[in-house]
Amino acid sequence: MAALPPDLKEFLRLGVSIHIGGCDAEGRPAHARCLALRVEPDERLSVLLSGVSGAQVLEAIRQTGLVAGVFCLPTTHRTYQIKGRDAVVAPPRAEDWRHRLAHKHAFATEIAPFGFSFEFTSAWFDAPAESLMTVSWTVTGAWDQTPGPGAGAAVELLP
Repeated sequence: MAALPPDLKEFLRLGVSIHIGGCDAEGRPAHARCLALRVEPDERLSVLLSGVSGAQVLEAIRQTGLVAGVFCLPTTHRTYQIKGRDAVVAPPRAEDWRHRLAHKHAFATEIAPFGFSFEFTSAWFDAPAESLMTVSWTVTGAWDQTPGPGAGAAVELLP
């Protein structure tokens, strides 16, 4: 199973914005904003999102198993896209997502210089616990999507 390089794993621990996208069996695209992420001990990537606002992308991923995650640090625009072909949608285990509040605070710190209050971020991130879902996938590819001359460059995955 391929693994993300250490510097990319470290980047994912910052206050990044998180979005996932997929397409259903008919090729219709869908996407959603996510609330937190983690690199699992087995190197799979998992994201946490609202099952209400993310219902369309969750259904698309259930149908195809295809997913693309986009992770961007707002203050620098450093961005990566990470894809998978075996995505699984499941309810979260609470103990796996205790860090989600830390991610909310890190993201709030990232966007505060742009005039966004913590109250705004809280409203954006706070979803009822019973609505939360996870998407987990084996990383099959990653690309640097930071604007500039290196955009689109493949990230070398580790064996």
